[in-house]
Amino acid sequence: MSNTTQKILRCLMMTQSNNDHEALVAVRKANQLLAVCNLNWEQYLGVAKRMDVDEQETRDQPDPESENPDNYEKPTRMSRYDRTAEMLAQVRNHLERTGSPAIDFIASLERGLANFGSLTPGQMAALKKFHKNATRARAPF
Repeated sequence: MSNTTQKILRCLMMTQSNNDHEALVAVRKANQLLAVCNLNWEQYLGVAKRMDVDEQETRDQPDPESENPDNYEKPTRMSRYDRTAEMLAQVRNHLERTGSPAIDFIASLERGLANFGSLTPGQMAALKKFHKNATRARAPF
């Protein structure tokens, strides 16, 4: 652990002081140390702002209206929920055609998506594997 990191941690521990003045000085000192390192609290703590997928994709795209304002139709973006639901539907169709017993697992994922609005990372990884196999099986040779 670097010397600066140790100093910041000591300052953070001092914020528990019953003396309000001492706690305030500790916070200000921690902020000064972060500024010296060109960091903010999010970077230092490793916390990323959670952005909606659509917001992040929109922010990463250039403004198409500035390029061609005459002939522009704004593309519609699917939300993460819609993309997951579409993947589930494609996998379900494939499994129904092949008569696979894994259809029960896909049904449980569909219920989870409907109830919670998203899948766990493990469920999403399993769905992606199923989807990859389903789309590979449909691909013409």
